Amino acid sequence: MPLSQEERDAIIDAAAHKTAKEFAGEIATRTLLTTAEILALAETQEERVKLAAVLNEVTHATTSNESKAKAIRNIEGGVEALIKIASVLI
Repeated sequence: MPLSQEERDAIIDAAAHKTAKEFAGEIATRTLLTTAEILALAETQEERVKLAAVLNEVTHATTSNESKAKAIRNIEGGVEALIKIASVLI
């Protein structure tokens, strides 16, 4: 199920203002990723912000896949963050 705008905003806020463990817990409650997987994906605040930006784009229900891909390419480090997510899921 797609995340609501409120949930996406909470993820972005958590990336910027919470500790790595708090951020991981926030994401884990809203995705299929575990806390440990998220901690491995986003060890620094910079990585957390990138991951949050990518998740925000990927989970935006009203955006087409082509628009999502373009938006992720425009996020600095977005493609790398997406590849890290995929490596955990595959």
